[in-house]
Amino acid sequence: MLPAGAQFQYSGGGYVLTQLALQDVTGLPLAELAQRELLGPLRMTRSAFAQPPSADLLANIVFGHVAGQPVRGNYHVYPELAPAGLWTSAGDLARLLIDLQASAAGRRGHRLSPAMARAMLRPVKDHWGLGVELYTTAPERFGHDGVNEGFQSYMIAYAGKGEGIVALTNGGQGRRLIDEVVRAVATDYGWADIAPPAVQEKQLPLAVLAKAAGRFEGGGLSVRLEALPEGLFADAGAPSPERLMALSPTRFFSNALGVVIAFDADYASFTIVEGGPPMRLVRTAVASAASGKNR
Repeated sequence: MLPAGAQFQYSGGGYVLTQLALQDVTGLPLAELAQRELLGPLRMTRSAFAQPPSADLLANIVFGHVAGQPVRGNYHVYPELAPAGLWTSAGDLARLLIDLQASAAGRRGHRLSPAMARAMLRPVKDHWGLGVELYTTAPERFGHDGVNEGFQSYMIAYAGKGEGIVALTNGGQGRRLIDEVVRAVATDYGWADIAPPAVQEKQLPLAVLAKAAGRFEGGGLSVRLEALPEGLFADAGAPSPERLMALSPTRFFSNALGVVIAFDADYASFTIVEGGPPMRLVRTAVASAASGKNR
């Protein structure tokens, strides 16, 4: 056991316990409580915590896909309502973000008081607030990614201005499309923290890449990095390792996930700084010397 706030751990199970606590205190099931306190007041008419989905939802949902094929049964039924049971639309999630922006700006009459909204957007640990990611390159930007098998989503908003974006896909590789859409919108709106000027890949010597090699863990993720003459490769359990694009000796880009990672100066850890949850992964094992093999 650790004291509150001592360490960050991404935990869907923690939200199940939160769900149970809310149900115990209010005497209402989560679906009914969410409808009364959030979905109804914000006119999120295409949203519900419903597993399995109701007949109304079934007439209006898309089916999940992985590698171009529908998932078995078209979607999974998740018993963990709070972390995995919400059916929603991009427009409904945008209404939620707009309401949070208004509260954070000091306007009253929204679902959270201004003080509570500001507390929600204040860093607690490793660039996470109370349930939302707080991006390191723009402290006023908050949001969250979403992944269930066959579905990927992304939403961000700026606390200091009424701008943001929500993108939902029904594909296991949907993040690639999401990144293209978000980058296009960011370029048009001048969000330089999301769509900076394009940079060319850096060609780094093997000795530099070898500093980043090793196994790293954190936030429920485990990644093995291997330095080869062709570049730095990441193995996170996919069918094959991915070659990362070097942006600098300490920053690398994953095309498959659309994320940028940044290493500490001593390469003892790295943090996802763009495109995903701002998680910090710490070195847990020293990699063997760079193999020098050709892939």
